[in-house]
Order: sequence, then C-alpha cells, then structure tokens
Amino acid sequence: MDELTPHQCLELLRGEKVGHLAVISEGIPYVTPCSFVVLDSAIAMRVAEGRRVRAIRENPVASFEVSEYNMDTGDWSSVIVEGSMEIVEDDATIQNVIAGLLAKYRPVVSTMAGQVMPMLNEVVIQLNISTMTGRSSGSFFSMRTRPGRL
Repeated sequence: MDELTPHQCLELLRGEKVGHLAVISEGIPYVTPCSFVVLDSAIAMRVAEGRRVRAIRENPVASFEVSEYNMDTGDWSSVIVEGSMEIVEDDATIQNVIAGLLAKYRPVVSTMAGQVMPMLNEVVIQLNISTMTGRSSGSFFSMRTRPGRL
C-alpha cells in the first residue's frame, strides 16, 4: 500500500460524495453514510436529530471515512479522519455549510427557489480534524493490495 499525502487526502475527501461517520452510540460503534462538505479544518454535515446526534452529545469522539474503488483495475484509495464532533450553533457557519452542500450536490438536491429544502429537526454538525491518514492500493512498482486484504 502507498500512503497518501495530506493534499491527496483532501482531494479525495473533496471529490467523494458519500462518507461514513463513526460515532459511539450506547457504548458501541455506530456507522452511517452521509453527505458532507469539507471546510478549512473540519468536515460538516446537515443531519436530522436522532441517534447520531444523541451519540455526539454523549461522546464527541468520531471517525470519518471515504473511499474510491476502480472496478476496471481494482485500484482503491481511502482516507480516514479522526477528531471531535460538535453541533454547529453559529448562523454564518451553518449558512456556509448549507451553501457548500447545495453547490456540491446541486445535480441531485431537491431545491425550492434555489434554497435547500427544510429538514425536520435539522442539525448541522462538524468533525474537527485532529488526524487524517490515507492509503491507496499500491504503486506501479509494487503488487497492489485488495480492499480488506483479499
């Protein structure tokens, strides 16, 4: 496997549409897929109040993962981010996150007069990045690894 540079990690994060957020809920890992946007030093999401948000309130430690896989070559890349979650209260940041999500997902987001549709019990959360690591399946000069070490 090859390590990704911080720049490559950010590019993969920005380019992928679905990530997986892992939190601790009721004492066990709880992983959910989510739409997201990358901010300066955080990953932000717009979610509905529920198990994920309750878990964040109980224990803010979390991980986030994105990956890409090429069906033709078997090549893959993955980034894992660790940090602490917070519920965003600042209106300017909330509007920035919503604008970023709308821009990123414009082709698939339902809009009303150019605005993101309201979500019942909406919460904006962000993972403040403390560590970020990335790996890929390997370079031209080494045997490629398979996902899950197949």
